[in-house]
Amino acid sequence: MKRKNLWMSIVLLPLVSCGEASVDKTSSFNYSTFEEQAQTYSINDVLANMTVEGRSLATDDGLTFDYSGSALKFNLNCQGQVSINLTSEMTTTYDDSSEGKRGMTLFSVFVDGERTIKNLKADNETIELTIADNLPEGPHSFVFARQTNVYMSLVTIHSLTFKGTMIEKDASSGYIEYIGDSYTSGYSLQGTKEGGGYDSSYDDPLDAYAYQSAKNLNSDYSLMAFSGAGFSYGYTPFTVPEVYPYLNYFRDDSFTYTPTVTPDLIVINLGTNDVSQVGFNNNHEQIEKGVKKLLDEVFALYKKTLPLIICTDATHENNDPVTTEAIETYYPDLDYKLVTLTTNDAKYNYHPSAECGNKQGQELAAAIKEYLPSVFNK
Repeated sequence: MKRKNLWMSIVLLPLVSCGEASVDKTSSFNYSTFEEQAQTYSINDVLANMTVEGRSLATDDGLTFDYSGSALKFNLNCQGQVSINLTSEMTTTYDDSSEGKRGMTLFSVFVDGERTIKNLKADNETIELTIADNLPEGPHSFVFARQTNVYMSLVTIHSLTFKGTMIEKDASSGYIEYIGDSYTSGYSLQGTKEGGGYDSSYDDPLDAYAYQSAKNLNSDYSLMAFSGAGFSYGYTPFTVPEVYPYLNYFRDDSFTYTPTVTPDLIVINLGTNDVSQVGFNNNHEQIEKGVKKLLDEVFALYKKTLPLIICTDATHENNDPVTTEAIETYYPDLDYKLVTLTTNDAKYNYHPSAECGNKQGQELAAAIKEYLPSVFNK
């Protein structure tokens, strides 16, 4: 496949919290007049009144929407049908087609706080997806969220169609960046394919611990989740420190990320794949160097050290020491906390079920409130 550089068409729009892409409210969009007929609006024209969770960028084509758990949140005074037009396509720098359906993306929809649609599919196509229908006239809240792993597909949101007006977006408390592997991306959370084994169609980060903890805290978030990867070793040809500095390495491995807002907290849940590949006693020093490299990159990106939680559960007793020892060796004065969650129930492919993920999310939210009460106890 001929490589495409999609970043050549970047729209010069201001970027706001969580890597959100936005436009100034002085744009031509009218936020107060109820439209009697459904209207289609370029996503770039309405972003000012939306919250975008996860690393993203506004381009001439629309809004990139590439990471597990990425979410578009907005409120409308509307009725009838609401739809989103987007493109889902293959990545340009990575091929893991043997482990799922490359170029296919699944989404979920929440309307008025309830998850009304799961596994809404776009499969290597530009498509108009109906996210709500037959809505009674009145105010409604929407969350449009991505389920699929970052390296399985690229998504660009083009437009939003609805009948009505936009309402001011909801306020949030704090901003958390989660860095993890399959436990964060919701690997096999919905089950396993027929005959056993993994298929990305069964991923769902929205019931996993990270998304659930942010939801419980009403916090903005970014999920930097790379299934199968580790600090230094794993099941992927890349490590987390290798891909972390980029807006999306699998879209363009030369376009680095420039944040506009600094997280209040970093949560890291990594190391399982390192130990699974090489063992704890073998290559211990190399794994520690991987921990250091990732922390170096995080703190260099935000130009300061940040409060840190190392998140784990009782099944990770072999990789916890290599992480904590690396911090104590290379960052002896770092303010961090080790949080141990309910043991993974290993329901599907040795990964947590939705029930376990929800419980872990509640536990992590409680630990975060205790760790940073001035930010997350509001």
